[in-house]
Amino acid sequence: MLAALDRARLERFRRLTAAVAAGALPILILTTASVATADVATADVAGATSAAGCRPGSGPHLAGQRITATEVARYQASGGLECADLARANLSGLNLVQLDLTRANLRHANLSHANLNQATLTGAAMEGANLRSANLIQATMDRVNLTGANLRDAKLGQAELKGASLSKADLRFADLGQATLTRANLASANLTRASLSEAQAQGANFRKANLTDADLTAATLTGAHFKGAKLRGASFTGATGAPADQGGGGPGVSVPTLPGAGPAVAVSEKTLQEYLLGGAAVIFILMSLGSVRRYFYTRTTGSFFGGPGAGYGGYGGFGGPSNYGGGFGPGYGPGSPWGGNDASGYGGAATPTTPFTPTPATPYGPMPTAFAGRWRGAGRPARLALAILGALVVATALWLIGHTVANAILIPAGNAGLRLCESTCGTRFAGHAPVGLVAGVILLAIGGTLRAIGRIRY
Repeated sequence: MLAALDRARLERFRRLTAAVAAGALPILILTTASVATADVATADVAGATSAAGCRPGSGPHLAGQRITATEVARYQASGGLECADLARANLSGLNLVQLDLTRANLRHANLSHANLNQATLTGAAMEGANLRSANLIQATMDRVNLTGANLRDAKLGQAELKGASLSKADLRFADLGQATLTRANLASANLTRASLSEAQAQGANFRKANLTDADLTAATLTGAHFKGAKLRGASFTGATGAPADQGGGGPGVSVPTLPGAGPAVAVSEKTLQEYLLGGAAVIFILMSLGSVRRYFYTRTTGSFFGGPGAGYGGYGGFGGPSNYGGGFGPGYGPGSPWGGNDASGYGGAATPTTPFTPTPATPYGPMPTAFAGRWRGAGRPARLALAILGALVVATALWLIGHTVANAILIPAGNAGLRLCESTCGTRFAGHAPVGLVAGVILLAIGGTLRAIGRIRY
């Protein structure tokens, strides 16, 4: 009985063990697979992080160096300069087309006039960098830090600048046409006369930015902020989400036309500046040539037969010492008994001591044997230099006045070039125009005074 009972218990234990094992096996398999999958995912993330998330400056150490074209070619062949330390490096004028500079340290680097067309600068640190006149067309610059950078005259057409920091950057005359500036920070940036036509700037921060005479034609500005921004003369023609008023503030509605703008002017801004400079240069050259001519003319007026102290003795006539007697030059006219004035021809001496007594046979005084000192007056070199300096100041003043007036009456209108002001002319002249006009008038007075001093004959 006992043996049979033990066998039955043993059989039930075996069945229970088999059931537990059968139920635990799938759970064990699933758990193992999950752990393996998690390990693989972790490894993939770590690999991706190490490939695209390197620490800025951990790449090639080139800080403060002058980078040559040969070095650039070598790095381009080996994969670029990702995460390189290029702080304060000099890369000016180099061809960096399509170069990978992801997360590179380019703080205060010199990239002026460099060609960075289609280069990758994602996440790069470029605070205070010099990118003046650089070519950054179609460059990828998402999340790049360009705080305080010099981007004057830079070409950024179609560049990717999503989430980029451009606060306090100098973007005067920069071309950002069709660039992507979504959620970019341009607070306190100087965008005077910059072109942002057709730019995508949704949610961008333009607070306290200077957008004077900037072109935002057909730009997308939905959700952009302009509080405290300077918008005088800015063009929002066809823009979406432009500020509701020219004083800044929050997002507004599209501006259908350029406010206060008159008919288009058939001249570009660059050509107009060339005309003004050319006119000022012509005025300076003509005034300088006049001063040089006067200088050489006055230097020759004291020569023989030409000036006081160099003529023949005077004609005494027959009536005594009071009769006429002038020389052949400036001394001609009622003269002294010595013939002429300034003692020009008495008895061959420069300074006569005895009156000349004419006779019917010798009515003229004798040929002089010495000449009195020459009077050069305005022919002195110092006065010539003063007159030329005055001409330069006058030409500069005229250029400044012309430049100021042109800026006041002409409004940049994007691809349309320039338009004459109409209702805004009074406001524009009341702004920056008086300063330029007053400065030009003051310079004009100073230049005229210098030229007047240079012409004094004494």
